[in-house]
Amino acid sequence: MRSIFGFGDALVAMPLLSLVLPVKYSTPIVAIIAIFLSLSIIIKEWDRLSFMNVRTLIFSSLLGIPFGIYLLDNTDESLIKIVLAFILISFSLFNLKQPDLFTMKTKRYDWIFGFISGILGGAYNTNGPPIIIYGSLKKWDAGEFRTNLQAVFFPVNLFIISGHFINGNVTKFTFTYLLYSIPSILLAFFLGNILRNFIKKEKFIRYIYYLLIILGLMMLIQGII
Repeated sequence: MRSIFGFGDALVAMPLLSLVLPVKYSTPIVAIIAIFLSLSIIIKEWDRLSFMNVRTLIFSSLLGIPFGIYLLDNTDESLIKIVLAFILISFSLFNLKQPDLFTMKTKRYDWIFGFISGILGGAYNTNGPPIIIYGSLKKWDAGEFRTNLQAVFFPVNLFIISGHFINGNVTKFTFTYLLYSIPSILLAFFLGNILRNFIKKEKFIRYIYYLLIILGLMMLIQGII
């Protein structure tokens, strides 16, 4: 997902990991993985990158992260799963409808999108949806999506990991499962870069949204039960 579209890895990984691991451990694992994925894309497409275009989103996201980490450590896990399920289902339905969004030319709302993204990133490692909706409102093209998202995700995920270290959420247990995941991550990133040259993104991503809705419903049932 990340190597093809520039986003979506956490939206897929978090629901699946939370089925077998506590959310408290899943969030830092996915955040660490996301740092390396972002860095790989940044190195590959450095000449197209511009942190200045998204600096307000970055700074406001950083402000929201501590609130998200607080929610992660002080909120019932069932509630977290219900909220995450709501985010997944809502985000997927939003994209499947493909609304004719107006163009947002002003930057006065950048802080709002960034702050909400930071909260979701700190709590559930799903800081992508607010930024993606923002990009849709800004009418970013496919290239801008891929590079602008990495410009936001890389520094924000570094801050998220720092917060989890301070709160004691990154443990030996975290690194053990992280090491188990490395071979499949490398294989997936390699395959994703190949598929990106052949796949019809508009059609493929619709299937991903359908899958996210199913995963969201599974998490909703888990949270309620």
